[in-house]
Amino acid sequence: TKWRDKWWSITNIEVHMHRTYRGWTVNLQKKIKGRLKDRDVILAREPAPGFKKASDKHIKMLVFSDRKYHTEFRTLRRISKLGEYEFACQQTYDQNLPQLEKVNILWIGYRSLGEDNYLLNQGTEKRLKNFVQNGGVVIVSGQDNDGGEKNLGWFPGKLSGVEGEVQMGIRPSQNPGNIFKIPNKVAVGDIYTEDSWNKGGRGFNVLASTSDGRGVAVGKYKHGKGMYIITSLHHQTFFQVARSQRLMENLLYLAAKNIQK
Repeated sequence: TKWRDKWWSITNIEVHMHRTYRGWTVNLQKKIKGRLKDRDVILAREPAPGFKKASDKHIKMLVFSDRKYHTEFRTLRRISKLGEYEFACQQTYDQNLPQLEKVNILWIGYRSLGEDNYLLNQGTEKRLKNFVQNGGVVIVSGQDNDGGEKNLGWFPGKLSGVEGEVQMGIRPSQNPGNIFKIPNKVAVGDIYTEDSWNKGGRGFNVLASTSDGRGVAVGKYKHGKGMYIITSLHHQTFFQVARSQRLMENLLYLAAKNIQK
């Protein structure tokens, strides 16, 4: 099977396997899964339910993804509970954002707003702003920000995209609240960013800047009953997403505390 093929690629070729492990492959699988479970590795967790299996107690999160970058959703769907909050998670590639009005959190995935062409139409932009106005929370992962102040009709405040290079590490502001502490202590030096934002305008709260201090790495903006959480997270590879895992959980925790059901 494909699954067994993947395991053989991890455990070396069969003829040489005795050099690293003596025993059956199925027993090696059990040992590795056990180690991962003990260390609470994100991909070893049970996934959050989809919307059809969600109960009234679940906070529903819709993840708008780019088909080219799938690693971010693989992590998000494994975040099923944070403190007192339980999550249901579902993915869409549809730029019309179906079910938006039926969820509590919209996660705009890495570069999902478009790389060569901006994907949202004016109708979807208006729905998105109304979603936040009425109590929803939008979390924005890193985007392709070559357009400066263009293609920002989804955001009601003042914001400008800044093209940038990949950087490692972010710099928390003087008063970032608990975003880097609760529920996880975040190693801010491990976070990757790329294209970022500036000119947040009045009411925009910068929680962290990029490593070079020139762009917004994490910020939040209240709008009506809801909130935008804007980030510059660079999530091209699973390794980069793994570095952000604790921060991603903290962002969801902050969102859960602020949603208006």
